[in-house]
Order: sequence, then structure tokens, then C-alpha cells
Amino acid sequence: MKLRLLNTAFLTLILGAGSTFAQDRPPVDRPAAGGQNQRDQVRLQIPRDANLPTDVQQLVNQFREGRDALLAERRAVLATLGDASEEEIRAALDELRQSHRAEIATQRELARQLRKELRQLRRDRAGPPDGEG
Repeated sequence: MKLRLLNTAFLTLILGAGSTFAQDRPPVDRPAAGGQNQRDQVRLQIPRDANLPTDVQQLVNQFREGRDALLAERRAVLATLGDASEEEIRAALDELRQSHRAEIATQRELARQLRKELRQLRRDRAGPPDGEG
């Protein structure tokens, strides 16, 4: 009798706790299937008013100009397609990627170089590790 009461109490506790975590949540925005891999997307989030050394700021500006040019051309291609099917759009974007392969590679290299420079700036700003100063 005691064992059955304990088992029932335990089961009630588990079910009650489980239902608390099963509350409705707003849907999470996720990228659509078939999109680019996260690794392929280069994202640099540097505030426009960041105080960076001149050489690093020039790299940032160069990266942004190249990115803006590629995005403008992509938008222009998409605008010309209008009511095209998804397959036609995908084919046009693939063709655009192939024709701009060198520029895209340059952008990726610039992004890598920027990340390296920013990491070094963070290390320099942080100063020596504890125990060495």
C-alpha cells in the first residue's frame, strides 16, 4: 500500500513537471531547407562607429564594398527574373555564383583576414594573461 502510494505520487510528480515544460512557445525562425550552409555565410558584425586601426578599417571598408557590390548584382538578377519558377531562379543564382567565383573567394579571404586581425586586437586589448604581468 505504501509502495503503491509512493509510486503514484512519484508518477504524478513526473507528469506534472513534464507538463510544465510542455508549454506553448512561439515558433522559432529557422532558415528554409536547401539554403546555404551557415559555414558558407560570412557575417562580420562590426559597428560602423568602431574605433579600429587604419589598416583594419580599410580591410573592413574593402570587405563591405565588395559585399555590397555582389549583393546589388544578386538583387538585380532576381529583379529581372520577376515571376520565374523556383528552378529558374536557382539556375540563375548558380550561374551568378559561377561567374563571380573569384570575387566570392576574395570576399571569403578578406573575411578570414579580418577575423584574424580582430582576434589579435582583442588579445592585445585584453593584455597579458594573469600571472605574467
